[in-house]
Amino acid sequence: MKLMFPATLALLLAATAAAAPAPAVPPFATADANSDGKVTSREFATAMKGTLSAAAARTRFKELDKNQDGALASDEYATAAPRKGARQKRKPEGN
Repeated sequence: MKLMFPATLALLLAATAAAAPAPAVPPFATADANSDGKVTSREFATAMKGTLSAAAARTRFKELDKNQDGALASDEYATAAPRKGARQKRKPEGN
């Protein structure tokens, strides 16, 4: 019986490389839907959907927009992680 270890190993390595996850996209780039270099209030609310309620996202956006220009630059967005104790969107409890 002939061993095919090198061929099997090559196939395994190729399959593993193909299945590797794509590099993570930075959160700012993901939130900046139109890639204009800033995150608007609407883009921020969309990015925070499922994490913050719409009202909480508006409030948090205002807090983060330090220069009050109506958009978040990447340095402002970097502090966007929800604060502990921030009112978050709650899922309805099951019966």
